[in-house]
Amino acid sequence: MHKKKSKQLYYKIFFTYTAILVFTVGVLMVYFISSNKARIFETNLDYMKMLSEEAVSYMEECSNDVGYIKGDLYQLPVISEDLLNYLRYDEETYQVKRLEKYIASTTLKYNGFESFIIKNMETYSNILQIDLISYLRLESTSCYSDGIKNRTTLPKNKIDQIRDGDLAGRGRFSFLKELRDPDTMESVGCMIVIFKADVFDKLQNYYSKAELAVYNMEGTAVYNSLDDYSEKEVINLEKDNEYSIKKTVKDYVIYTFIDKNQARQLPMSLLLTIFGVGVTMVIIGEMCINIYLQKLTGRLNYILDGMNKITTGDLSVRLEVDNNGDELDLISKNFNDMCVKLDRYIQRSYLAEIEQKNAELEALQDQINPHFLYNTLESIRMKAICNGDKDVAKMLYSMAVIFRSQLKESDVITVIQEIHYCKKYLELFEFRYQGKFTSTVICPEEYMNYPIIKFILQPVIENYFVHGIRGESEGNEICILVESDEDALIINVIDNGRGMSDEEIEAKNKELMENKRETKKSIGLINVNGRLKAVYGEEYGVLLKSSDSGGMHIILRVGMGEENGNEKSNVN
Repeated sequence: MHKKKSKQLYYKIFFTYTAILVFTVGVLMVYFISSNKARIFETNLDYMKMLSEEAVSYMEECSNDVGYIKGDLYQLPVISEDLLNYLRYDEETYQVKRLEKYIASTTLKYNGFESFIIKNMETYSNILQIDLISYLRLESTSCYSDGIKNRTTLPKNKIDQIRDGDLAGRGRFSFLKELRDPDTMESVGCMIVIFKADVFDKLQNYYSKAELAVYNMEGTAVYNSLDDYSEKEVINLEKDNEYSIKKTVKDYVIYTFIDKNQARQLPMSLLLTIFGVGVTMVIIGEMCINIYLQKLTGRLNYILDGMNKITTGDLSVRLEVDNNGDELDLISKNFNDMCVKLDRYIQRSYLAEIEQKNAELEALQDQINPHFLYNTLESIRMKAICNGDKDVAKMLYSMAVIFRSQLKESDVITVIQEIHYCKKYLELFEFRYQGKFTSTVICPEEYMNYPIIKFILQPVIENYFVHGIRGESEGNEICILVESDEDALIINVIDNGRGMSDEEIEAKNKELMENKRETKKSIGLINVNGRLKAVYGEEYGVLLKSSDSGGMHIILRVGMGEENGNEKSNVN
């Protein structure tokens, strides 16, 4: 009998298993790279959308401010008449009429348009200057926060340019309001309110993954994060190479865009990590395969040696059965039986049955499509816009964003997404407590993309509006500050509300430390604390303190370690 080389089967199985292992690891690497590209792409598109929303919101706010200034002007007949006289007459005649008004009045101080203009510029800090244009006298007066300059004569073509609406310039944009005589409705002149564009630079730096460009309808650039791009080139990028959003506010066009290649580009560190993990898996797998095959071929060689002894007529050969419960043990046992009954058996076949696992049936649960409700809110919002009720439309939009955040499949989102949803939540209360409530969010960029479980911040803010806000008084403030402490991400929520006594805070912290669960389906502090501890560990959760302003300082401690990162990926 020819004795086969003991390594033949080893090499066949080894190379087969190696090919399967490499193929499997390769598929997993491709899957992780693809899924991370999709995640980064979605995050970058979210940045672009947020940048567009913030830029549009700022432009609309400035436009509304101009409307408020004009409305306040006509509500004060003395001031509006003084301004119209200033636009109609020369300086000497204007001063005479002003003196006559003062003599006829009973007040000790004459209230002219200058104090009104300066007061509004102090109120609206984003105003750069206000220009008063007289159509009758072809004159312009520039007003600044520190005073009003003298009149200057304008060329005729300048008036035409003003009426055509080309009022923008690099780093500044304007809104024009006609000034009419309330008795005759004659257009005496106009008021041009010029705003600073540096807010766009702050927004673009905050959402640095996307680019921002603002132009007026005449093609004049107000702001462009890519200074070497003209409006035509930006439009071409929108059509050919970019993911972009184009929105129009009054006489201005706002572009936000992001390069296609950069939108899906993975960081080199992440690629190296995926490649390193893949190589490590192959090496460990090869070591396991080698150990397994060494043991397997050793047992096979032992059986082959016994068979070779049988060919010499040695029927006393008995193989040891290792009781591993596999086919090789069965062969050894049957080989021993064959030696005992060799005179009766010439050939024997060994059959092995392979049992099939029963497939598990998953129960299907009927679900109501929650997107129907979201689409209904969106339809109501569009109806409000059509009716001219922008405040209601903005409130509905904020509510729709909050509702949409509850419909996402994944319970793991980024810090910036959680903050974005909370900002929309805060906007609803800013409508409710107009002039009485302000909010501040401070989140360094290095923490924006950190993954956390969703819906841990909104219940804390809601707790403030239920128990802490002083609705009868002004000056209510709440601040959200994100920072880190060693292996933990710290989210601070600080307010100047009613607060709690030291005894109440101590009792509440003890309850949070013990992690007592409520029987009701609540989303309060105890449940947020329980979720944090369940996902990240007992050393994380919620802590209460008194703030320096007398309100509450609530600290959310979230894990940042590698182990916690693995736990977060398994959240359902």
